[in-house]
Amino acid sequence: MKNKKNFGKDFLSSEEESLIFRYEEMLAQGRSGYFDVSECEEIIDYYGDRQEIKKALQAVELAEKLHPQSPSIQLIKASLYAFDNKPRKALDIISRLEQSEAAYEIDMFRLKISKIFALILVGKIKPALALQRELLDSGALDSTEAEQVLIIATNGLLEKGEFEEVIRILQSFEDKIQRSSILLGYMGYAFAELAELDKAEACYRKGVAQNPFDPALWCDLADLLDNADEAIAAYDYALLLDEKFVAAYCGKAELLGELGRTEEAEKLLLKGAEICPYDTDIYDMLVDHYEEKQDYESAIACCRKMITEDPRHPSGWLALASMYTHIEKYDDALEACDTAMRLDDDIVVSVCEVKASIYMAMGLPEKELEMHLTMLQHDVHDVAMVHEIGALYESRDEYDVAYRIYAAALVVNPKEASLFAKLAFVMDVMDESDMAYRYALCAVELDEQSSFAWTLLASLEGRWGKQKKMLTSLKNALTCKKECCIGAFVMLYEAVVRNKIPKALSLVEHAENASVEHPVIHCYMAALFFSLSDIPKCLSWLEKALELDVEDSLRLFFKLCPDAKKNSAVKKLRSEYLKANKNQ
Repeated sequence: MKNKKNFGKDFLSSEEESLIFRYEEMLAQGRSGYFDVSECEEIIDYYGDRQEIKKALQAVELAEKLHPQSPSIQLIKASLYAFDNKPRKALDIISRLEQSEAAYEIDMFRLKISKIFALILVGKIKPALALQRELLDSGALDSTEAEQVLIIATNGLLEKGEFEEVIRILQSFEDKIQRSSILLGYMGYAFAELAELDKAEACYRKGVAQNPFDPALWCDLADLLDNADEAIAAYDYALLLDEKFVAAYCGKAELLGELGRTEEAEKLLLKGAEICPYDTDIYDMLVDHYEEKQDYESAIACCRKMITEDPRHPSGWLALASMYTHIEKYDDALEACDTAMRLDDDIVVSVCEVKASIYMAMGLPEKELEMHLTMLQHDVHDVAMVHEIGALYESRDEYDVAYRIYAAALVVNPKEASLFAKLAFVMDVMDESDMAYRYALCAVELDEQSSFAWTLLASLEGRWGKQKKMLTSLKNALTCKKECCIGAFVMLYEAVVRNKIPKALSLVEHAENASVEHPVIHCYMAALFFSLSDIPKCLSWLEKALELDVEDSLRLFFKLCPDAKKNSAVKKLRSEYLKANKNQ
């Protein structure tokens, strides 16, 4: 579920309160102390239940020093590693425990569900699901344990983005699903991610009908609803159930912001921060809110409050660094980055990203590039990040640097078609057309559905006078199922209208069948049909463009077809949408 529920205890017994107080006082004073195994487990579970994984692992370190031979502590550590996205470390511990002479002392149910989750996270889905099936078919589980097995497995699959698999599994256990609001929520989330919103809403509604006291389900339902009043009522009900449910504050504030009710959104977030002073999500939203208003002093005050409540929270220091950058306190910004890094060396990529923005503001391009290259070294398989960094340098016309970024990433991702396509684009801009063509060929060999690469090939072939090949590549670009490049539609327009290539008309039908929702594409198609004197189709495409963007679409369309301003049908359509846009 998007709004993960805190399954920890809302109320502690006096003994539990005393134990946690004693432990935290020991940490604050830098003393050492003794806790028996059961007390250590209770302390670790206290933080684990509240999803404060780093604090739980800190407690594990103490427990290991006090009880180095305890298999139960090791099992808890494995579970935490799995939920801290370190599944390989979890599996190493689980393997040792399975072979241990003290295996008889281990809670085998907890071990197996931790193993299922870790296996899924490392991509070993088949053995994970086989183990799940083995547990469910054993007949040894009660209904609560069976539900927990399904929760663990589907949670892991959701983390991996295996939404169709989640739905398949849950639908095969229909009887268990209908009795579990948590599993209904998971199914709803999977449907939502697959854009099957009606099915998602139906799951959430079943969930709240079965368990109307779950604020997470109400919040998930609210996130999905189109009706703003109904969504706000759902958020309010979630907060009525639990005034400390942070996701409801954040979700409602985001919706209010989208509705233009920014002052209400700010008041709501401030109220949430007052009620939930230890939760950084609200402060993150407040920082974003103040940053958008360019009220950097208030944003900095929020960051400081966040850090005061949790001095060991690295994102608070990174947010502070970004705000200092806005007011040109660069030394303070870099110092805040270094503090964040000292707190958690796993966030090196995030720290380098913020430092890169600081060095860019300081006018130190060499330092900025150094940070970007460091980011790539630490996460070489994150192709999306490579594209983001490369696009930054492209936007500055620093194509030689963009080339270095893409080429370095290609070394460790040699079969990534999108990197070949970007290298083709960069080489083309740098007038290395032969290299551009070779890179584009590699891209389409690896991915025949790369519309961008086919468009580059068509462009090069057109410039070289290879008209027949150009039309074939352009056809491939227009018929790609995964995507459709804007450039392909621009090329088609040029081929038909400007260059008067007769055979290009045969590609118009392929362009019509391309399922792409983009106002620029719709404008070019409208202009194409206007030039062909097919006014009904021109109006149909122009209306699609205007539904997405009125002013920019009209500007582009009339730039392409200045004579269209005289057409009565076009004038009428233009007037209707301008009037509707003004009323909005």
